Amino acid sequence: GSLISKAEVWSKRVPSKRKRRMSDPPSKKSKNSCTITMNIGSMKNKDPERTSPVHHFNGLAWRLLVAPWKVQQPGGRKDIILICDSEGKSELWRALTDITMHVTH
Repeated sequence: GSLISKAEVWSKRVPSKRKRRMSDPPSKKSKNSCTITMNIGSMKNKDPERTSPVHHFNGLAWRLLVAPWKVQQPGGRKDIILICDSEGKSELWRALTDITMHVTH
């Protein structure tokens, strides 16, 4: 089967020099959240990385990165990473994510 990755992302800008507790994730969809869906399909360890299209929210660009890694297990390991794609601006703040993945056959 193929793997469909759906990431619900939300963020709150927090100055990196301050230690503040972030609030709980929003229970309803807001302007600070978005959903990124990516059909990953079948991947082998020798396949190149794949990225989703860029999705903009909260003033920043986001996308999913899927990277195959060689692991001593059948099928290897696939890492799904949510990245900020905005020229280093992500270093100035922190973000929490809630990621849900669905496997389809």
